[in-house]
Amino acid sequence: MRTWPGVIAYNPETCTLTFRRQPGFLTIYPEKVYITQVKDTEEGLELLKALVDAINVTWEQRVELVAVTAARHAPRPLDV
Repeated sequence: MRTWPGVIAYNPETCTLTFRRQPGFLTIYPEKVYITQVKDTEEGLELLKALVDAINVTWEQRVELVAVTAARHAPRPLDV
């Protein structure tokens, strides 16, 4: 189940997730969230509310989630 698509990267060294959303980017740290490339505070707050809603839905459906632990590699040109 995917509750909020658009994960670009996970950095295990800093424990951060970065998402691409229209508009902007969100980077989630253990104690804070950075929202960038938005036009104003209102747009940033809307994006933050969407993130909070997505986290709450994910938490409510946590028993249905299955962790993907296998490494995935981008396809090579001959694989396509």
